[in-house]
Amino acid sequence: MARNVIAVRLRSLVPVAGIALAVVLLVTLLGHHPQLSRQEAIDVALSRQAQGTTHHAVKLVRESDLERATPEWGKYSGPDFFVWVVAVSGDYAIRGEYMGGPPTTWTILLVNDERPARLSGTLGDVQGNWPPFFDRLVDRS
Repeated sequence: MARNVIAVRLRSLVPVAGIALAVVLLVTLLGHHPQLSRQEAIDVALSRQAQGTTHHAVKLVRESDLERATPEWGKYSGPDFFVWVVAVSGDYAIRGEYMGGPPTTWTILLVNDERPARLSGTLGDVQGNWPPFFDRLVDRS
């Protein structure tokens, strides 16, 4: 009798488990739904004037993907999260960041995909006209 009850209960869980698995797979395939829009990330990273005068591009990426593409930034040991990466060509360094040195030729501005929207980091270089790793990043927006 007890075996029959357990068997019936297990059979009733199979559809629930199947639905749960389907939901997990669907969410994984569809990807992340950003908290910030692409334009909100651009607005936080760039002034209106810069948006109209600079060459820029934006991608939503996992922090871990960015970390793998830019090992020179070091390792972040916290949980993985999504970040908007705003790439800008030309000298768009944060004022004072490269005082006394040559002007930057490209800059990366990071905006975490969370509210309140704020600039969370920058990286720039004086070599090349575009971040060498940016085009390899997969946009998950």
